[in-house]
Amino acid sequence: MNLMIVSLTGALTGFVAHLIKNDRIVLFPKRRYRPPGIDLGFLADIFTSALAALFANTYLFSPADIGDMIGIAVMAGMAAESVLLQKELQVEKLKTEELNKISKRANT
Repeated sequence: MNLMIVSLTGALTGFVAHLIKNDRIVLFPKRRYRPPGIDLGFLADIFTSALAALFANTYLFSPADIGDMIGIAVMAGMAAESVLLQKELQVEKLKTEELNKISKRANT
């Protein structure tokens, strides 16, 4: 029962973080063609936050009551979202650098 509460709290935290990150727009899963694969959209945020909340409450901390468990789940979910955001920023930075290289080649 406690693990279900923790995972649901983490999932809710991930969903709220997804809405904040994408200006209140829910991005649904879709197929990606370049590179080939699947973009999980909001499900990636939900799963990552829920797993982080479960991990933090199970292995890292030993909460005394339900309030501590929920607090740890929210903090772990937000930490997981910051990791996903950092990855997205790295991808955007790489795209910008490549576009700058292309524009320099075109101008010379």
